[in-house]
Amino acid sequence: MSTRRPTLAKVAALAGVSVSQASDALRGGGRVSAATREKVRSAAQQLGYQTQTVAKVLREGVTAFIAVVADRETTHAADGSIHPFWGKFLTSFTVTVREYGYAVILDLAGSESQVRSLPAQAVLTMTSDASRIASLKGGGFGQVVSLSPDADPAELTEPGQNAVVLQHDYLAIGADVAAFLAEHGATKVRVIRRPGRHWYAARIEQGLSDVAADHGLEVSGASLAGPDPVSAVRDAVPDDDTDAVLDFTGVTAALESVMAERGRSIRPMAGDGAVTVVSQAEGTGLTIDPSVHYLSLQGAECGEIIAEHFVAMLYGRELPPPVLPHRLIEASV
Repeated sequence: MSTRRPTLAKVAALAGVSVSQASDALRGGGRVSAATREKVRSAAQQLGYQTQTVAKVLREGVTAFIAVVADRETTHAADGSIHPFWGKFLTSFTVTVREYGYAVILDLAGSESQVRSLPAQAVLTMTSDASRIASLKGGGFGQVVSLSPDADPAELTEPGQNAVVLQHDYLAIGADVAAFLAEHGATKVRVIRRPGRHWYAARIEQGLSDVAADHGLEVSGASLAGPDPVSAVRDAVPDDDTDAVLDFTGVTAALESVMAERGRSIRPMAGDGAVTVVSQAEGTGLTIDPSVHYLSLQGAECGEIIAEHFVAMLYGRELPPPVLPHRLIEASV
């Protein structure tokens, strides 16, 4: 059973309202109906949520800031949109630290001098650039936390007392993917990746490969190349008895098109010849494909966990790295 402090996001979820509506209901402001206000207050009471901190912050104003520094190379897709994981993470992180009396200053790819001049007590960075992290460590901030999916911790040696690097346990995630694929009848797995260096994906693939033999799996991998997704998938996924694809690129439509050319299907219930696809994505929103399983790194949950961990460190508590969650979401058809 979790003993972590109940948050406003959890109150909102239990009441079936947005976080902003929950905040309005608890502080007695905003355009909130009496019924909604009662639902939110009941949820807060049920969870043991204390509203004093939020009320004090809203009444007196926030006096401390956390700078969140993001590199577009890490947080944004090629088309300029923010990856769903990061969008959910930032929303949840901001809402949670607000409950403790902090506001967030968001900086996207600012220069080192600009970032170091921000009036923040601490900084959270989403970057895989070791030199940028080193610069922030010396920037006079009380605490630097780096959530760096593509940074090899070995490259961040001696991070300093005021710097912490947090990551998911990618090897464990890979092992879970292996078990999941085996449970769904896979035997020959192809991993497809984006071009370039993506440390987190390589570690997940390594974790998958490490236990593949235990699950009767054969694992191979390739990077997509070229501007046309269909042609790239055609080259990266051989026309053989591959029966599962772990996709780090989000090219579900191209995978489906290529498999259709070969008289096969990515539909889980298609029977013999079907290819099981696990796509690394949040698995929610407009882009969800009901025929695909999703590996979600659970951005909203990570935002809340890291926010509470971050604030605890700002109050001088020495904590082990938090366990960041992941989840395999079953296809719905």
